[in-house]
Amino acid sequence: MDIKTLLLTLFISIVGAFATSYFAYRFYSPRLQADLQKEFKSRFNERKWDAYTKFANILYQLLESIRKGDTDKKMPKYISQMNEFLSLLWVVGSDEVVNSVSEWLRYSRMQSDVDEKGAEGLVRLINIVIEMRKDLGNKESNLSPKDLLSTFVVDIDEYLIKEKEL
Repeated sequence: MDIKTLLLTLFISIVGAFATSYFAYRFYSPRLQADLQKEFKSRFNERKWDAYTKFANILYQLLESIRKGDTDKKMPKYISQMNEFLSLLWVVGSDEVVNSVSEWLRYSRMQSDVDEKGAEGLVRLINIVIEMRKDLGNKESNLSPKDLLSTFVVDIDEYLIKEKEL
């Protein structure tokens, strides 16, 4: 075997290796990047799901406590849980959910007594859940705060009517 044949074989091998690397990079890399983006979005949505269900559990416990009349002694626990939720919300919450939470927090700080707030505070609280449902993909839902509240507060119509009369 002479040197020219050896160099030609080496050159063809190097060009083939570069061509293979280039095409693999050019066509495989975008697919890999799309797969990584999909995986990131999936993990992000899992964290969002965890945060939102944490809020729903806090809300359920609070409503249950209000029904039983032992809210005062459990309130420090609920405040602590809500602060944990807020730290998760800062990272994974959509703009709409963060705005709904902020609106509810502003409203709840304006009033000094739960009885003064009436059903409006609950409606604003349930609006957060509605925004969470939309953020998790249920964008076409037509549920109202009244619909969701009626799953827990049997006589919600009476409270909403009293609110309108005031």
